[in-house]
Amino acid sequence: MALSFLAYHPERGLLEFDSLDHLEDCPKECTVWIDITSKDPEELNKIAAHFKLHELTVEDCLTPGHFPKLDEYGSFTFVILRGLKSWPHPEDEEALEGDPDEENNPYTHKVSLYLSDRFVISHHRQEVPWVEALIRQISQAPERAIALGADALAHRIIDVLIDRFERGLEMLERRIDNYEKKAVEDPDDFQMFELLDMKKDLGVIRQMARAQRLVILKLASDNSTFIDPSRRRYFKDIDDHAITIINTLDKQIDTIQGVRDAFLAFSNVKLGDTMRFLTVVTTILAMLNVMVGVYGMNFDWMPLLHHPDGFWLVAALLGAMTILLLLLFRRKQWL
Repeated sequence: MALSFLAYHPERGLLEFDSLDHLEDCPKECTVWIDITSKDPEELNKIAAHFKLHELTVEDCLTPGHFPKLDEYGSFTFVILRGLKSWPHPEDEEALEGDPDEENNPYTHKVSLYLSDRFVISHHRQEVPWVEALIRQISQAPERAIALGADALAHRIIDVLIDRFERGLEMLERRIDNYEKKAVEDPDDFQMFELLDMKKDLGVIRQMARAQRLVILKLASDNSTFIDPSRRRYFKDIDDHAITIINTLDKQIDTIQGVRDAFLAFSNVKLGDTMRFLTVVTTILAMLNVMVGVYGMNFDWMPLLHHPDGFWLVAALLGAMTILLLLLFRRKQWL
Protein backbone atom coordinates (compact mmCIF):
# COMPACT_ATOMS: atom_id res chain seq x y z
CA MET A 1 0.00 0.00 0.00
CA ALA A 2 1.30 3.47 -0.96
CA LEU A 3 -0.14 6.72 0.38
CA SER A 4 0.36 10.39 -0.42
CA PHE A 5 -1.34 13.03 1.73
CA LEU A 6 -1.08 16.69 0.65
CA ALA A 7 -2.98 19.65 2.08
CA TYR A 8 -2.79 23.30 1.12
CA HIS A 9 -3.60 26.01 3.65
CA PRO A 10 -4.10 29.59 2.38
CA GLU A 11 -1.76 30.96 5.08
CA ARG A 12 0.52 28.04 5.97
CA GLY A 13 1.07 26.83 2.43
CA LEU A 14 1.58 23.19 1.49
CA LEU A 15 1.40 20.59 4.25
CA GLU A 16 2.57 17.01 3.70
CA PHE A 17 1.55 14.14 5.97
CA ASP A 18 2.88 10.60 6.01
CA SER A 19 -0.19 8.75 7.33
CA LEU A 20 -3.96 8.97 7.70
CA ASP A 21 -3.55 9.48 11.44
CA HIS A 22 -3.19 13.19 10.67
CA LEU A 23 -6.68 13.49 9.16
CA GLU A 24 -8.05 15.03 12.33
CA ASP A 25 -5.11 17.43 12.56
CA CYS A 26 -5.68 18.82 9.06
CA PRO A 27 -7.29 22.32 9.26
CA LYS A 28 -10.74 22.61 7.70
CA GLU A 29 -9.58 25.51 5.52
CA CYS A 30 -7.21 23.21 3.65
CA THR A 31 -7.66 21.82 0.18
CA VAL A 32 -6.74 18.15 0.53
CA TRP A 33 -5.43 15.58 -1.94
CA ILE A 34 -5.09 12.01 -0.77
CA ASP A 35 -3.76 9.46 -3.23
CA ILE A 36 -3.87 5.81 -2.22
CA THR A 37 -2.56 2.73 -4.02
CA SER A 38 -4.02 -0.39 -2.46
CA LYS A 39 -6.24 -3.41 -2.93
CA ASP A 40 -6.88 -3.57 0.81
CA PRO A 41 -10.19 -1.94 1.88
CA GLU A 42 -8.94 -1.03 5.38
CA GLU A 43 -7.24 2.30 4.55
CA LEU A 44 -9.91 3.28 2.03
CA ASN A 45 -12.66 2.57 4.57
CA LYS A 46 -10.82 4.79 7.05
CA ILE A 47 -10.83 7.64 4.54
CA ALA A 48 -14.47 6.96 3.66
CA ALA A 49 -15.49 7.15 7.32
CA HIS A 50 -13.72 10.47 7.82
CA PHE A 51 -15.06 12.16 4.66
CA LYS A 52 -18.47 10.39 4.79
CA LEU A 53 -18.03 8.66 1.43
CA HIS A 54 -20.73 6.25 0.31
CA GLU A 55 -19.96 2.56 0.77
CA LEU A 56 -20.93 1.78 -2.84
CA THR A 57 -18.14 4.02 -4.10
CA VAL A 58 -15.63 2.15 -1.94
CA GLU A 59 -16.88 -1.10 -3.44
CA ASP A 60 -16.49 0.33 -6.95
CA CYS A 61 -12.92 1.42 -6.17
CA LEU A 62 -11.93 -2.07 -5.08
CA THR A 63 -13.83 -3.94 -7.80
CA PRO A 64 -11.73 -4.50 -10.96
CA GLY A 65 -12.92 -3.99 -14.51
CA HIS A 66 -15.10 -0.87 -14.19
CA PHE A 67 -15.73 1.27 -17.24
CA PRO A 68 -15.58 5.08 -16.78
CA LYS A 69 -18.56 6.49 -14.87
CA LEU A 70 -19.68 9.54 -12.89
CA ASP A 71 -22.06 9.55 -9.91
CA GLU A 72 -23.27 12.52 -7.88
CA TYR A 73 -23.66 11.92 -4.14
CA GLY A 74 -24.65 15.41 -2.98
CA SER A 75 -21.60 16.19 -0.86
CA PHE A 76 -19.14 14.83 -3.42
CA THR A 77 -18.81 13.57 -6.99
CA PHE A 78 -17.44 10.11 -7.66
CA VAL A 79 -15.64 9.46 -10.94
CA ILE A 80 -14.00 6.37 -12.44
CA LEU A 81 -11.56 6.94 -15.29
CA ARG A 82 -9.21 4.67 -17.19
CA GLY A 83 -5.73 5.65 -18.28
CA LEU A 84 -3.62 4.01 -20.96
CA LYS A 85 -0.67 2.13 -19.53
CA SER A 86 2.84 2.44 -20.85
CA TRP A 87 4.07 -0.65 -22.68
CA PRO A 88 4.64 -3.28 -19.97
CA HIS A 89 8.00 -4.87 -19.39
CA PRO A 90 8.22 -8.63 -18.66
CA GLU A 91 8.76 -8.02 -14.95
CA ASP A 92 5.69 -5.78 -14.85
CA GLU A 93 3.56 -8.50 -16.45
CA GLU A 94 4.71 -10.98 -13.79
CA ALA A 95 3.79 -8.51 -11.05
CA LEU A 96 0.29 -8.07 -12.49
CA GLU A 97 -0.51 -11.78 -12.72
CA GLY A 98 -3.57 -12.69 -10.73
CA ASP A 99 -5.11 -9.20 -10.85
CA PRO A 100 -8.45 -9.50 -12.72
CA ASP A 101 -8.46 -5.82 -13.66
CA GLU A 102 -5.05 -6.02 -15.29
CA GLU A 103 -5.67 -9.38 -16.97
CA ASN A 104 -8.98 -8.27 -18.52
CA ASN A 105 -7.70 -4.81 -19.49
CA PRO A 106 -4.04 -5.26 -20.46
CA TYR A 107 -3.78 -1.78 -21.95
CA THR A 108 -5.54 0.36 -19.31
CA HIS A 109 -5.59 1.00 -15.58
CA LYS A 110 -8.42 2.30 -13.41
CA VAL A 111 -8.21 5.56 -11.47
CA SER A 112 -11.06 6.49 -9.12
CA LEU A 113 -11.61 10.09 -7.99
CA TYR A 114 -13.67 11.68 -5.23
CA LEU A 115 -14.25 15.38 -5.76
CA SER A 116 -15.81 17.93 -3.42
CA ASP A 117 -15.33 21.63 -2.81
CA ARG A 118 -12.37 21.01 -0.50
CA PHE A 119 -10.87 17.60 -1.20
CA VAL A 120 -9.81 15.24 -3.97
CA ILE A 121 -9.23 11.58 -3.19
CA SER A 122 -7.69 9.34 -5.85
CA HIS A 123 -7.43 5.56 -5.69
CA HIS A 124 -5.84 2.95 -7.93
CA ARG A 125 -5.16 -0.72 -7.38
CA GLN A 126 -1.70 -0.67 -8.98
CA GLU A 127 1.06 1.93 -8.97
CA VAL A 128 0.60 4.51 -11.72
CA PRO A 129 3.87 6.27 -12.68
CA TRP A 130 2.29 9.47 -13.96
CA VAL A 131 0.34 9.94 -10.70
CA GLU A 132 3.57 9.68 -8.72
CA ALA A 133 5.19 12.22 -11.06
CA LEU A 134 2.21 14.56 -10.67
CA ILE A 135 2.43 14.36 -6.86
CA ARG A 136 6.08 15.44 -7.04
CA GLN A 137 5.21 18.32 -9.39
CA ILE A 138 2.44 19.62 -7.14
CA SER A 139 4.67 19.28 -4.07
CA GLN A 140 7.24 21.50 -5.79
CA ALA A 141 4.75 23.99 -7.27
CA PRO A 142 1.42 23.86 -5.33
CA GLU A 143 0.36 27.25 -6.71
CA ARG A 144 -0.25 25.66 -10.12
CA ALA A 145 -2.99 23.28 -8.97
CA ILE A 146 -3.88 22.50 -5.38
CA ALA A 147 -3.62 26.14 -4.26
CA LEU A 148 -6.31 27.06 -6.83
CA GLY A 149 -8.90 24.72 -5.31
CA ALA A 150 -10.09 21.13 -5.50
CA ASP A 151 -11.63 21.59 -8.96
CA ALA A 152 -8.30 22.89 -10.33
CA LEU A 153 -6.54 19.89 -8.80
CA ALA A 154 -9.09 17.49 -10.32
CA HIS A 155 -8.66 19.20 -13.69
CA ARG A 156 -4.91 18.75 -13.46
CA ILE A 157 -5.22 15.02 -12.67
CA ILE A 158 -7.71 14.34 -15.47
CA ASP A 159 -5.76 16.49 -17.93
CA VAL A 160 -2.57 14.48 -17.32
CA LEU A 161 -4.50 11.19 -17.58
CA ILE A 162 -5.98 12.15 -20.97
CA ASP A 163 -2.66 13.57 -22.18
CA ARG A 164 -0.84 10.32 -21.30
CA PHE A 165 -3.67 8.38 -22.94
CA GLU A 166 -3.22 10.37 -26.14
CA ARG A 167 0.56 9.90 -26.10
CA GLY A 168 0.19 6.19 -25.40
CA LEU A 169 -1.75 5.76 -28.64
CA GLU A 170 1.44 6.69 -30.50
CA MET A 171 3.01 3.51 -29.12
CA LEU A 172 0.08 1.49 -30.43
CA GLU A 173 0.44 3.26 -33.78
CA ARG A 174 4.08 2.14 -34.01
CA ARG A 175 3.07 -1.42 -33.20
CA ILE A 176 0.44 -1.36 -35.97
CA ASP A 177 3.08 0.00 -38.38
CA ASN A 178 5.32 -2.96 -37.50
CA TYR A 179 2.48 -5.36 -38.29
CA GLU A 180 1.90 -3.61 -41.60
CA LYS A 181 5.59 -3.76 -42.50
CA LYS A 182 5.82 -7.46 -41.62
CA ALA A 183 2.65 -8.28 -43.59
CA VAL A 184 4.23 -6.81 -46.75
CA GLU A 185 7.90 -7.68 -46.33
CA ASP A 186 7.80 -10.96 -44.41
CA PRO A 187 4.32 -12.50 -44.77
CA ASP A 188 5.60 -15.98 -43.84
CA ASP A 189 6.41 -14.72 -40.33
CA PHE A 190 3.21 -12.69 -39.98
CA GLN A 191 0.92 -13.67 -37.09
CA MET A 192 -2.71 -13.01 -38.05
CA PHE A 193 -4.04 -14.04 -34.64
CA GLU A 194 -1.91 -11.38 -32.90
CA LEU A 195 -3.34 -8.74 -35.22
CA LEU A 196 -6.91 -9.89 -34.55
CA ASP A 197 -6.28 -9.88 -30.78
CA MET A 198 -5.02 -6.32 -31.03
CA LYS A 199 -8.08 -5.28 -33.02
CA LYS A 200 -10.32 -6.74 -30.31
CA ASP A 201 -8.34 -4.91 -27.59
CA LEU A 202 -8.55 -1.63 -29.50
CA GLY A 203 -12.31 -2.10 -29.77
CA VAL A 204 -12.52 -2.36 -25.96
CA ILE A 205 -10.28 0.69 -25.54
CA ARG A 206 -12.50 2.65 -27.94
CA GLN A 207 -15.58 1.74 -25.87
CA MET A 208 -13.76 2.98 -22.76
CA ALA A 209 -12.71 6.17 -24.51
CA ARG A 210 -16.30 6.92 -25.54
CA ALA A 211 -17.59 6.31 -22.01
CA GLN A 212 -14.77 8.45 -20.64
CA ARG A 213 -15.64 11.30 -22.96
CA LEU A 214 -19.19 11.29 -21.57
CA VAL A 215 -17.76 11.63 -18.05
CA ILE A 216 -15.67 14.62 -19.10
CA LEU A 217 -18.70 16.20 -20.79
CA LYS A 218 -20.62 15.94 -17.52
CA LEU A 219 -17.77 17.62 -15.64
CA ALA A 220 -17.72 20.42 -18.22
CA SER A 221 -21.49 20.90 -18.18
CA ASP A 222 -23.48 23.47 -16.24
CA ASN A 223 -24.87 20.73 -14.00
CA SER A 224 -21.48 19.93 -12.50
CA THR A 225 -21.74 20.65 -8.77
CA PHE A 226 -18.14 21.17 -7.69
CA ILE A 227 -16.63 22.69 -10.83
CA ASP A 228 -16.35 26.46 -10.83
CA PRO A 229 -18.06 27.97 -13.92
CA SER A 230 -14.84 29.75 -14.90
CA ARG A 231 -13.01 26.43 -14.95
CA ARG A 232 -15.48 24.50 -17.09
CA ARG A 233 -13.84 25.77 -20.26
CA TYR A 234 -10.68 23.93 -19.20
CA PHE A 235 -12.64 20.70 -18.94
CA LYS A 236 -14.06 21.42 -22.41
CA ASP A 237 -10.46 21.60 -23.63
CA ILE A 238 -9.91 18.11 -22.17
CA ASP A 239 -13.04 17.03 -24.05
CA ASP A 240 -11.39 18.11 -27.31
CA HIS A 241 -8.49 15.77 -26.55
CA ALA A 242 -10.94 13.00 -25.64
CA ILE A 243 -12.55 13.37 -29.09
CA THR A 244 -9.10 13.19 -30.69
CA ILE A 245 -8.45 9.93 -28.82
CA ILE A 246 -11.68 8.39 -30.14
CA ASN A 247 -10.88 9.49 -33.71
CA THR A 248 -7.36 8.09 -33.42
CA LEU A 249 -8.69 4.74 -32.20
CA ASP A 250 -11.16 4.66 -35.11
CA LYS A 251 -8.28 5.28 -37.50
CA GLN A 252 -6.12 2.58 -35.89
CA ILE A 253 -8.89 -0.01 -36.11
CA ASP A 254 -9.40 0.88 -39.78
CA THR A 255 -5.65 0.54 -40.33
CA ILE A 256 -5.66 -2.92 -38.74
CA GLN A 257 -8.48 -3.95 -41.07
CA GLY A 258 -6.42 -2.62 -43.98
CA VAL A 259 -3.37 -4.62 -42.83
CA ARG A 260 -5.52 -7.74 -42.60
CA ASP A 261 -6.95 -7.19 -46.08
CA ALA A 262 -3.48 -6.50 -47.52
CA PHE A 263 -2.09 -9.67 -45.95
CA LEU A 264 -4.96 -11.75 -47.32
CA ALA A 265 -4.49 -10.17 -50.76
CA PHE A 266 -0.75 -10.96 -50.75
CA SER A 267 -1.53 -14.48 -49.58
CA ASN A 268 -4.01 -14.96 -52.42
CA VAL A 269 -1.48 -13.67 -54.96
CA LYS A 270 1.17 -16.01 -53.59
CA LEU A 271 -1.28 -18.91 -53.62
CA GLY A 272 -2.23 -18.07 -57.22
CA ASP A 273 1.43 -18.07 -58.27
CA THR A 274 1.95 -21.44 -56.61
CA MET A 275 -1.16 -22.93 -58.22
CA ARG A 276 -0.15 -21.59 -61.64
CA PHE A 277 3.30 -23.16 -61.32
CA LEU A 278 1.82 -26.50 -60.22
CA THR A 279 -0.66 -26.36 -63.11
CA VAL A 280 2.14 -25.84 -65.63
CA VAL A 281 4.15 -28.71 -64.16
CA THR A 282 1.09 -30.97 -64.12
CA THR A 283 0.25 -30.13 -67.76
CA ILE A 284 3.76 -30.89 -68.97
CA LEU A 285 3.97 -34.13 -67.01
CA ALA A 286 0.55 -35.19 -68.35
CA MET A 287 1.73 -34.88 -71.95
CA LEU A 288 4.93 -36.72 -71.18
CA ASN A 289 3.00 -39.39 -69.33
CA VAL A 290 0.87 -40.00 -72.45
CA MET A 291 3.95 -40.66 -74.55
CA VAL A 292 5.57 -42.83 -71.90
CA GLY A 293 2.30 -44.75 -71.51
CA VAL A 294 2.08 -45.43 -75.22
CA TYR A 295 5.59 -46.83 -75.38
CA GLY A 296 4.95 -48.80 -72.21
CA MET A 297 2.34 -51.00 -73.92
CA ASN A 298 3.28 -54.63 -74.65
CA PHE A 299 3.07 -54.57 -78.46
CA ASP A 300 5.78 -56.13 -80.52
CA TRP A 301 5.40 -53.81 -83.50
CA MET A 302 5.69 -50.11 -82.57
CA PRO A 303 7.53 -47.25 -84.31
CA LEU A 304 11.19 -47.11 -83.30
CA LEU A 305 10.72 -50.08 -80.97
CA HIS A 306 13.57 -52.05 -82.53
CA HIS A 307 15.50 -49.06 -83.84
CA PRO A 308 19.02 -48.88 -82.33
CA ASP A 309 18.52 -45.16 -81.48
CA GLY A 310 14.82 -45.47 -80.62
CA PHE A 311 15.24 -44.54 -76.97
CA TRP A 312 17.16 -41.38 -77.76
CA LEU A 313 14.73 -40.34 -80.45
CA VAL A 314 11.76 -40.71 -78.10
CA ALA A 315 13.67 -38.85 -75.35
CA ALA A 316 14.36 -36.03 -77.82
CA LEU A 317 10.69 -35.97 -78.77
CA LEU A 318 9.68 -35.69 -75.11
CA GLY A 319 12.21 -32.89 -74.57
CA ALA A 320 10.94 -31.02 -77.62
CA MET A 321 7.36 -31.31 -76.37
CA THR A 322 8.43 -29.90 -72.98
CA ILE A 323 10.18 -26.91 -74.59
CA LEU A 324 7.20 -26.19 -76.87
CA LEU A 325 4.80 -26.27 -73.91
CA LEU A 326 7.05 -23.94 -71.90
CA LEU A 327 7.23 -21.49 -74.83
CA LEU A 328 3.44 -21.64 -75.18
CA PHE A 329 2.93 -20.92 -71.43
CA ARG A 330 5.48 -18.13 -71.63
CA ARG A 331 3.70 -16.51 -74.57
CA LYS A 332 0.40 -16.61 -72.69
CA GLN A 333 2.22 -15.10 -69.67
CA TRP A 334 1.42 -18.04 -67.45
CA LEU A 335 5.07 -18.16 -66.44
